[in-house]
Amino acid sequence: MNKRLLFLFLALLTLQVGNAQHSKWSLSYTPNLIEVPEINIGVQLGAVYDINKHFRISSSFTANALRLEKSSRATSENQYFRLKSEIRYINLRSNYWIKPFIGLQASFVSRSWKKNSNGSYFEGSFNTNSTTYFSSASISSSTIALTTEFGINSQISKRLSLDCDFGIGGKLVSTKYSDVKDASTQLRFFPKCGIAPIPEPAYWVNGNIYRFQINPTLTILYRL
Repeated sequence: MNKRLLFLFLALLTLQVGNAQHSKWSLSYTPNLIEVPEINIGVQLGAVYDINKHFRISSSFTANALRLEKSSRATSENQYFRLKSEIRYINLRSNYWIKPFIGLQASFVSRSWKKNSNGSYFEGSFNTNSTTYFSSASISSSTIALTTEFGINSQISKRLSLDCDFGIGGKLVSTKYSDVKDASTQLRFFPKCGIAPIPEPAYWVNGNIYRFQINPTLTILYRL
């Protein structure tokens, strides 16, 4: 399904760019590492349009392409896609080869997989006093994020440039467990100490949870 969505995105993008003023359009590529829940290499392709000399908008699509971690039978049917849009304030008329910018970015992520081995989750919140264990389950987890982006655009050549930016904001993660096999509920043990506790994955909660979001990003732009 991801390949079909990617093909549709590229087809619409090609049609849109073909009918546009070439001087205002750029194509973008961003290397990505994504979790489904194993680490994968993601392919993020997009388009950028210069509205005027101060504002720029962009949209991109990301899909999982290659699994980095060793393949196992613990999970299967791994699916991932992300849609992202941003509006940015940048001085495009500046003669300097480095241009600072600030932007507002919104994104939607959908990912799903089937866990074929034993696992567990919390119902509704991490603060619950019980844990549900299972032998296998289907997991669907979506994310809506909103971040403020800060960065610089570096002009490499007449057509090629590089964006380096850092985003900070928040996200809502909504997870649903289905087809749960051999479910059993047990009391949860809470550790009494921890110097620097590591946040547990948001998808361990069957329900909605809010999280802090950061976006370090490096994007290659090619002007048409």
